Amino acid sequence: MAPFAMCERCETEYRDPATRRFHAQTTNCPDCAPRYMLLERGGQELDGDPFAGFAARVMEGGLGVMKGWGGMHIVCLPEVADQLRERYHRPAKPFALLVRDIEAARHLADMTPGEEEVLTGHIRPIVLVHKTGTGSLEGVAPGLGNVGLMLPYTPS
Repeated sequence: MAPFAMCERCETEYRDPATRRFHAQTTNCPDCAPRYMLLERGGQELDGDPFAGFAARVMEGGLGVMKGWGGMHIVCLPEVADQLRERYHRPAKPFALLVRDIEAARHLADMTPGEEEVLTGHIRPIVLVHKTGTGSLEGVAPGLGNVGLMLPYTPS
């Protein structure tokens, strides 16, 4: 486990064989736990609620990078996907799209029951599905009839 400084109270519980947190490496409390941060491009931490700040920047047309359990996720509005393509030198390669829930996925794609089952399963893979005509996905999967969708794989 990567080292982080435990507060005195957590360190005491971690070292005491009589406690249930003895050598529980994830022992922490609000005072010493890892925390979420919003960082500017150069690495400077920004003040305020990191989630609200991130959402505001994305909704204003910015590109964001979010570190998750499964790696780095690039976040943007569909309208600025062209900027994303230019910045990452991906002029035609499709992007996978993270959608909020199965209802959002149904709005964007015509899925078979089997595809829905895989999409909502515990593994939460990217599933290649047929696009509907209702969503604006040309910037995500240009010139293709399919799009890769995935659902969140960690609790909200």
